[in-house]
Formats: sequence, structure tokens, C-alpha cells
Amino acid sequence: DSSQNKLSHQLTLSGNKTSIRTGWQANLRGSIRNVPRSVSSNASEDLLVGDLVESRSLTAGVGYSNQSRGPLSIGFNVSTGIQNSEDSVGDSTNVRASIQLGQGRLVKNSFWDLNYAVSERHSGQTERSNNSQTMAYQAGFELFENLSPTLVAYAEKYSQEGDGTESERQLVRVGPGLRYNFSKQSYVQLSYDHVVDGSQESSWGAQANWQPSRRTKLTFDYSVRYYGKSYSFNLSHKNKRWTNSIQYTESPESFNRQFFIDDENIEDLALTKTLTWTSSLAFRRSSLSFSANARLRESEALEEEGASSNRNDTYGANVSYQRKLSPETNFNLSMRYNEYSFGQTTGQKDKYYSLKASLAHQFIDTLSLDYGATLSTRTSSNTEVEYDENRLFLNLKKQF
Repeated sequence: DSSQNKLSHQLTLSGNKTSIRTGWQANLRGSIRNVPRSVSSNASEDLLVGDLVESRSLTAGVGYSNQSRGPLSIGFNVSTGIQNSEDSVGDSTNVRASIQLGQGRLVKNSFWDLNYAVSERHSGQTERSNNSQTMAYQAGFELFENLSPTLVAYAEKYSQEGDGTESERQLVRVGPGLRYNFSKQSYVQLSYDHVVDGSQESSWGAQANWQPSRRTKLTFDYSVRYYGKSYSFNLSHKNKRWTNSIQYTESPESFNRQFFIDDENIEDLALTKTLTWTSSLAFRRSSLSFSANARLRESEALEEEGASSNRNDTYGANVSYQRKLSPETNFNLSMRYNEYSFGQTTGQKDKYYSLKASLAHQFIDTLSLDYGATLSTRTSSNTEVEYDENRLFLNLKKQF
């Protein structure tokens, strides 16, 4: 249908200037992406099959770090940005600032660090403004060999106001702890988080940082946040052929255009829990990579209203194989699976499958050709939106 023809744009812009001598840096980042208009109606990011809108963002910032020289480590960052979409959903401006203080390299038998961050985001369509502030502090000294008593404090505040909506979520906790150091890079720490301000109960907390070599690192954190018990985990390992990374995070967010669904207020705060796993194997003439992710999103506004479900969950996996057939030709095979569960709207569940095989020829540095086939399927609890598509493609690229 030629009436649906549309010109799409994609852009990735990144610039960074750092002065090692003075410690100052400046950065500029921008992007133009095509994202689903609503992942509940059609989550495909394919330009032909998907119902996409153009999403644009631009961020500029400056920062400073003294690289921990002397007895004191100092760093700060300030940035501002703008975000807008073709359909105006999630349009906003924001300002962020952070400061990091701690002991410098000259300090040997004690440690301390203080991190403070503040962010203010204003809607481009309503009078809504969202503000977040976080502060984390810890300090300790080596009492015995490898053993350090510590003091841990944390505070956070998330507020929303304007457009007839006012809400505030906050927590302040402080408590003693004990750290055991295996080495300069590795330790475990146990603390008692006494809640001074907030609705959560006091609880035990734990941290771990294990780095047995330059190729392996593990970090873990368990603590109390304003929404309850919180976890974070990060494991990375790399050797000659295998690279592996597993990460789990929890964070409150708003104005996320990429995962917008129908009948949702994108300006409301939502708690997002994300688990990602990426792994790749590299051989002499081929490579194999795998990635999987799970994203659980809980709307706090719907929870306060007593909704039967405030969850929207996303799961996905991707496997790709690449083999170099000759110096100029590569074979590529990829399989992708994505599942969406929209508990907070209609209870709809969607599944997307795709299989792609292609050959790529590099004739000269500036001229290339790739062609292949793609099979795509969508199944859904709403049978009216299901589809199957088989496609052949050919792309000729000339760079200037």
C-alpha cells in the first residue's frame, strides 16, 4: 500500500573531550530511533512490519575528576537533555547533577566515599515534574588485619507534582557494619540497615566485591529501598575465546518511551527490574553469541489505586552465528524470541519469533551487498493481531 510509505531516520551521535592534565571532560550524545508506538499493540521494531514512531534525544554535559590524586578524591558531573517523539508521548526535558567524594590514593588504612545525585525532569505536554535524589555514604578503618568496622548510610527521595498529581516516596537508613578484605579489590561486608525515615522495616544488608583477576569480577548488593528489599548483581568474565556477562538491577523510572503501552501514563513512576545475560564465543573463522533478558515493570500509581495487576513483563532471547566463508563473504544466521505480558491492561500476552539468514559480500571498502531471507511470526491471546511474514531482501550499500 503506497499510502503507507514513510521515510525513516536513524542517528547515533557521540562526542567526548577529556583533558587528562586538568581532569575536565565534556560530552555530547544524541540519537534518532524508531520505537514501537505501543508495545501492547505491536512490539516489533521492524520498519516494514512494526508500527513505529521516531524518538529523538540529545544530552550534553560537563564533568571533572582529580583521578584520586592526593588525600581526597573529587568528581562531579552536570548534564541537561531533551527527549521528544513523533507522537509527542514522553516528551520531556531534564537536568541532572552528581558529586562523588572519597579518600585519595595517599590514604592507606581507612576508606570513605560519599555519592549524591539529583535529577529533575519536566513533561513537555503537561505540568508534571518528577524529581529524584539519592545519597550513599560509607566509611571505615582497618582495626585488625583485613577486618574493618564500617558506618553505612543511604537516603533517597522520589517526588512527583503538577497536573493534579502529588506524591512522595522516601527512605533514610543508617547503621553499623563489618567488612572483611580479601585483597585491595575484593571484600565482603555485612551491615544493619536501621530505617530512620520510611515505611520499611529495619533489616540486614550485605555487599560483596570479588575480583580474583583482571578478567573476572563479581559485585553484589542487598539492602532496603523505599519499595522494600532490593538486590543488584553483576558478574563478568572474559578469556581468550569466551566473554560472559550477567547483570541484575532494580530502579524506579518514568518517561521511558521504548516500552510505552496503551492506556499508560508514561509520566508515572514505575519500578523496573531487569536481568540480562550476554555470552559470546569467538573462533578463528566463526563466532557464536547468545543473549537473554527479563524485564519486570511494576506501576506504582496503579498499585496505590488498588488495581488487580500492576505488572508488565518482557522476556527475550537471541542466538546468532557468523562464519567467514572467504575474505570478502560472511554468512549470518540469527534466531530471536520475545514475549510480552500486559497484566495492567487487558491481560494480553504476545509472542514474537523470527529467523534470519543472510550472506554479506564486501567488494571494496566502500561497497557492499547483503541478501537473504527472514521469517517472522506473532502469536497473541488477541488472535486479531496475529501474523506470519516471509521476506526476501537485498541491500546494496555505498559509502562516501
